[in-house]
Amino acid sequence: MCFVCMCVCVQPRYYRQLVEFRLAIEEINKNPSLLPNVTLGYHIYDSCGHALKAAMSILQILSGTKEPVPNYSCGRKRNIAGFIGDLTSETTMISAQILSLFGFSQ
Repeated sequence: MCFVCMCVCVQPRYYRQLVEFRLAIEEINKNPSLLPNVTLGYHIYDSCGHALKAAMSILQILSGTKEPVPNYSCGRKRNIAGFIGDLTSETTMISAQILSLFGFSQ
């Protein structure tokens, strides 16, 4: 299936934003005065700007399985607080529609 393929090219500015995000999370977790007794985590999925890949990634995250399964959760309970949307409107809109069905913010 096409949605599991790697992105064709990595753009340096997007990669830089990814690294900055990761470093920000690590800095927040290192400082106990910012969020006492809370550790932030993250999973990063790249939609490559494709709405179908974004939708499949969200369903995969929510179901906790390798293959996305709507309305199904497998494995241990995860504390998902929210999702950070894509850079494009097309992928962000489809993501928001799916996430709203499950009561998640974006």
